Amino acid sequence: MTQWLWLFRLWIYEKEASYNIRKLEKHLQYGVKNNWGYLPEHKILQKQTKQLRAVRSQLRRTLYDYGWRKNEE
Repeated sequence: MTQWLWLFRLWIYEKEASYNIRKLEKHLQYGVKNNWGYLPEHKILQKQTKQLRAVRSQLRRTLYDYGWRKNEE
């Protein structure tokens, strides 16, 4: 039962990461459209998006290893 709860939490974290990545990408697209690429905030958002993608990828691999997710990659 404990493993099931742990995997369920990881699944929720993966969904939250996907949602947050979509939000960050919208902000980045808006920034590119308005020529804000030179601002430090834009660079920080790019770095955060990259880090969040890495975390999401690791969560997906873990969930795949335990049979909770189909391999999409």
